[in-house]
Amino acid sequence: MPAAVHLVVAAFVFLAAGYAVAIPPWNNPDEPAHFNYIRQLADHAELPILESGAWDAALLERLKASRFRDASIDSITYEAHQPPLYYALEAPLYVISRGLPLSQAVLVLRGLSILLGALVVYLAAAIMREVKPGRGDLAVLAASVVAFLPMFTSISAAINNDALANLVGAALVLLGVRGLNRGFRTRDLGILGGLVGVALLTKTTVYALLPVLVLALVWRRRIQDRAPWPLTLRDLAIVAGIALVVGGWWFIRNAGVYGWLDPLASARHDQVVVGQLRSDDPSAPPLLSRLLTVYESFWGIFGWMGVPLPDGMYLAFGALVGAVAAGAVAWMPLDSVDRRARLAVPWLLLSVVVVGVALAGYNRQFVQSQARYLFPSLIAMGAVAALWLGSLLTAGRGPAALRAFGAGFGLLALGVVAIEAASVVFTGLPRRLAYLALVALIVLFEAAVAGRNLSWGGPARLALAVLSLAWADIALLFGVAAPAFR
Repeated sequence: MPAAVHLVVAAFVFLAAGYAVAIPPWNNPDEPAHFNYIRQLADHAELPILESGAWDAALLERLKASRFRDASIDSITYEAHQPPLYYALEAPLYVISRGLPLSQAVLVLRGLSILLGALVVYLAAAIMREVKPGRGDLAVLAASVVAFLPMFTSISAAINNDALANLVGAALVLLGVRGLNRGFRTRDLGILGGLVGVALLTKTTVYALLPVLVLALVWRRRIQDRAPWPLTLRDLAIVAGIALVVGGWWFIRNAGVYGWLDPLASARHDQVVVGQLRSDDPSAPPLLSRLLTVYESFWGIFGWMGVPLPDGMYLAFGALVGAVAAGAVAWMPLDSVDRRARLAVPWLLLSVVVVGVALAGYNRQFVQSQARYLFPSLIAMGAVAALWLGSLLTAGRGPAALRAFGAGFGLLALGVVAIEAASVVFTGLPRRLAYLALVALIVLFEAAVAGRNLSWGGPARLALAVLSLAWADIALLFGVAAPAFR
């Protein structure tokens, strides 16, 4: 693993710790309910049961409005139906920190989420090394795209089973791509089955990735290895059998508690969350508004979706999306003979799509326009974004003028992100002058680098990309998140 990846992870831990300190207890989505699950498991050594009264919409709105100051959260238990693994990992930390003041105990529990988030960042680098071996610079960029996404950094500093779901989802995506490249040996099937079992015990948002893994396994065995159907079905049976041994007990337990027709406790959940806004409610936001909220919450809406970023930041991140899209066009001829990359990218995109479809399906019933539910596939997004943005910034093929223009466009988008982030911290920043200076510097840089075809030009641009992303996350922590909760 390149040394720079370790620096990215260290920076992520520092920033996530900053979010953990800056945001007071219970001011992350669903945090009180997740805490009460941990407390129930640790204090009574038993799994909680979701019952009527666990959700009080009016109480939650009052507590969110007061930032949970001097409030009792004991009755907030609506996450009691969640799979237990994250809470089982947190329970020992709860016991250890029981004697500490509440604010410090919360930080201890948030610390585990930060550790899980750091592992996601490492897996983002690992998947790029799988897709593009020998390109350590792209591995660093992929890790940075994930690590310095403000919403990911923030949610990774919360008591929330999203932290484990993101890690398990990342591992599933990585194993799928690795299996496509190298094949699924018997040992790999065992690991994959165990991980699927872990996924069953983590969160339903991860379940959407399971069909993609099945498809990857079948594709590799039938299309590439030309294995007969009996052997392919045997491999699937091995994975399914191990997964059920690891995680099947959870569904049997739920069937006994909530009924055999409700092994996910979804029907019980729908009965309990009376007052949660539903999609068929006349007061529900229109579809376009909800899609906009998904876009904005992907980049960052802190707290209980109540602390948005400045509008200029969302526009700046939109420019970055445009640069990634332009990089896709540059990547297609660049990697036309790279079998690994051209095989991996469709599977990575499919991972993103299926998680998105699952979120859309959930939103057919409830208004949940939160992009954090997409984060189990975040390393797939990070890998594709790094691959495409990297192809734009390294300016690999084509006429020199066109390559310089593409690289300059990428740098411009990153510069816009950096300037808008700077304006959040330094409110008196002369932005018009800053943009003029940015364009001038890019023109001078590209004239000096691209015109001479210097070998360090691409790495220098990628380093600027990493620094811009890191700076934006730092600025939004100290310029938006921290002031909102003082």
